[in-house]
Amino acid sequence: MCVDYLIIGQGIAGSMLAWFLSKAGKNILIIDEFNPHSASQIASGIINPVTGKRLVKSWRIDELLPFAEKTYREIEKEFGIKILSEKTICRIFSNQEDFHFFRQKKELDELPENIKPLKKIPECFPDAALGGIEINGVFQLDYPVLLSAIRNHFLEKKLLREEKFQHEKIQLVKGKVIYDNIEAGKIIFCEGSNASGNPYLKWLPFNLAKGEALLVKMNGFPQDNIWHKGIFISPMGNNLFRIGSTYDWDFSDDKPSEQGKEELVSRLKKAVSLPFELTGHFAAIRPTVADRRPLIGLHPQFPGLATFNGLGTKGASLAPFFANQFSEFLLKGNPLDEEVNVRRVFNRA
Repeated sequence: MCVDYLIIGQGIAGSMLAWFLSKAGKNILIIDEFNPHSASQIASGIINPVTGKRLVKSWRIDELLPFAEKTYREIEKEFGIKILSEKTICRIFSNQEDFHFFRQKKELDELPENIKPLKKIPECFPDAALGGIEINGVFQLDYPVLLSAIRNHFLEKKLLREEKFQHEKIQLVKGKVIYDNIEAGKIIFCEGSNASGNPYLKWLPFNLAKGEALLVKMNGFPQDNIWHKGIFISPMGNNLFRIGSTYDWDFSDDKPSEQGKEELVSRLKKAVSLPFELTGHFAAIRPTVADRRPLIGLHPQFPGLATFNGLGTKGASLAPFFANQFSEFLLKGNPLDEEVNVRRVFNRA
């Protein structure tokens, strides 16, 4: 069996790369063993045009957001699904420092245009005397629905194998890349945190972080916007909310922990006065990169191998744009952005 591209992993990175390469008419095959604890499966899917406490525009968001919206709308139309919703993030200040920082930036006219003072705060937030802000132009991607649609699409076309990829079966012979009975033009690793166990990519500078999130039922809480007060509260419909998330740099597995649950429950109780019922608890390992930029490109020593990884918590916004850029690099020789080219870290390894 011969394919142009053998894609390893079907998270947001592998799914978007497969989407663009197949749209270009390339012969692809995906190998993926479904993992309910993968980062893509439990990600919140929030595309926030503003970065954290600094209240500045997210990196390259003016390019990333329109392209992501266009791509996801095309996928919605293709499969007859709903995966992208426009939202507002309502952030309540938790301390004087955040309040004064916002006021200073406002007085200096340094705030992005989509940030405005929060006019009304629900009574279920008991400690909101400092006020807050609303961030408009936010989107939320329904990862499970998207990934399921992509998976079913390629399964129906017999272009996805549900099995564990075994790195030891790779053969690099006279310019050819062979895996099992498959001869590929290139093998592209889109493995997320599993890349830490890839013998060809041990030089990638991943800092693995475990994140946990809850699903709760909470009657009487507003269901239109995403709220943040020391913790994100994202509406999922029918009085269900995603609560998250944690960052744990010292962990032994990818399973939900009692400690993580207690931390999230404590933070939610501190933020909101309403009673809630815990209905779900999730965990996953995130492959974070120190410079917060993706790791994309050909292996510097083995050009038959490539990587598309390191999207971190911003995968929903980064994946479409850079999957398209990488596909055009592979198909047309168009250059990769130096900020994301994997060679930048190989040279330091």
